[in-house]
Amino acid sequence: MDSPVQPERHIRTESRGKSRNDKDNGKRRDKSTDSGRKQHDERAKEKRHRVRREDIAKVRREAHLFHQGLYTANPACLDRASSCRYRGVAVGKALLLLEDGTAFEGQSLGAQGEAFGEVVFNTSITGYQEVLTDPSYRGQIVTMTYPLIGNYGIVPEDGESKKAWLSGFVVREASQVRSNWRSTVDMPAWLKQQRIVGVQGIDTRALTRHLRVNGSKHGVISTADLDVESLRKKLERTGLRGCIKA
Repeated sequence: MDSPVQPERHIRTESRGKSRNDKDNGKRRDKSTDSGRKQHDERAKEKRHRVRREDIAKVRREAHLFHQGLYTANPACLDRASSCRYRGVAVGKALLLLEDGTAFEGQSLGAQGEAFGEVVFNTSITGYQEVLTDPSYRGQIVTMTYPLIGNYGIVPEDGESKKAWLSGFVVREASQVRSNWRSTVDMPAWLKQQRIVGVQGIDTRALTRHLRVNGSKHGVISTADLDVESLRKKLERTGLRGCIKA
């Protein structure tokens, strides 16, 4: 019996070596790919520089208005990619008055109202959130000697407790940008949520020297009543009880 005829197998053989034309084409493709990558990198770099220049110019304009007492900038922070975009928020004036009659005028920060308490200072460079949530500062008005506060926002997991305990907060400048992916809210907004009255834009170095030489003083931060004589009478009636009147 004859065996069935097996179909012929067509074996495709490939040349181990490449022709000269193939090698030349490969080199041209590599060169074109490298050129495209370089152009893409250059365009991306130029875009980053342009955005950075626009951000710097905007911050300078807002800082100029801020120091005139007309404007402050808080971060919109819609997402991580837009953490350097801002929205303007108009603010009013605020007054810090000590019991010895020393007064400092600045811009309001956080909640509106009046805050009474013992005025002290803290020299920490970082850790302002721990200061805000430390129960040992209950009823006190804390002055931060470091000139820029709030640059990494508020991270709920990093607090000493779940709420703010101090009566008032004094800073030289509240940061316009919170550059921390873990933060959920900027410091001024968090102070407002916690009903903490604060003041910014005052000379914290002069205030710190005054407290260091003369000792801690009872004081008041007010965004409602800016009359020195009226606040002095309120201080006399209040004594050393830390409280807030919204």
